[in-house]
This record gives sequence, C-alpha cells and structure tokens, in this order.
Amino acid sequence: LYLFGGSTGNECLNDLHTYDIASGQWTLETRVQGLVPSPRAGHLCTVAADQRRIVFFGGAAGSKLFNDVHILDIVSKTWTCLLARVT
Repeated sequence: LYLFGGSTGNECLNDLHTYDIASGQWTLETRVQGLVPSPRAGHLCTVAADQRRIVFFGGAAGSKLFNDVHILDIVSKTWTCLLARVT
C-alpha cells in the first residue's frame, strides 16, 4: 500500500509512505528519485495495468489547483512528470 501527500490541516505534504502487510509497519520512503510532485491533497491515483506504476493526477494546495500528471515507478522508486500545469 502506498500513501502520497495529503494534509495535516495546516499544510500539504509530498511525502511517500509504504505499508508492509507482513510486518504491519508504515515506512517513509527516502530513496525515491526523480522530480517529486509538489505538496498536495485531494489528488487521484490509480495503478497502471502493468502493476509497476502508479499514476497521480491533480489535487490542490490551498488556492493552488494542480492539473498535472505524475507517475511513480514502484520498482525503481522513480518519479516522472508527464504533464505539469498549475492554475
């Protein structure tokens, strides 16, 4: 299970956590490469058909709305930005 971003109520986050079912532990991923998306909440994501990548779209940080697409390769732990637009 992967958890990216979200909000504390005061600020948006752009951290990435993984959950290990066997140990029942959450881990902050610190080995991620590439251009990490801006802090945000309210974004959407889905797993790609190859089950190797997670596609993230949009979200917001305060009055800033994101209309962007980022992909996280969960095998290589690498972010790729496909489309970056902010309104």
